Amino acid sequence: MATIGARAFGRSGGRILQAGAFGLSHIADARATGEPLVLTVLATGIAGWMFGWLADRSGSLAAPLLTHLAINEAGAVAAVLVQRRSGISTRL
Repeated sequence: MATIGARAFGRSGGRILQAGAFGLSHIADARATGEPLVLTVLATGIAGWMFGWLADRSGSLAAPLLTHLAINEAGAVAAVLVQRRSGISTRL
């Protein structure tokens, strides 16, 4: 999306378009978990902008994809550790 947006709006505009789409794609997650909608879209939009910058900088999608994976997995591990510490069962 950043590439198509860059053709229409320039490099910065394309990255903003891509970041906005990334942020908006997390609305369902925010609603499902009861997180503040605006804060979630803003935070993930900023992350999306950074992922776009990383893709431009590295010339590859591998770097932002692996960074996104690492962030998600770190969050999942942290959630499990908090649940275990508080005595909440993590079994499905």
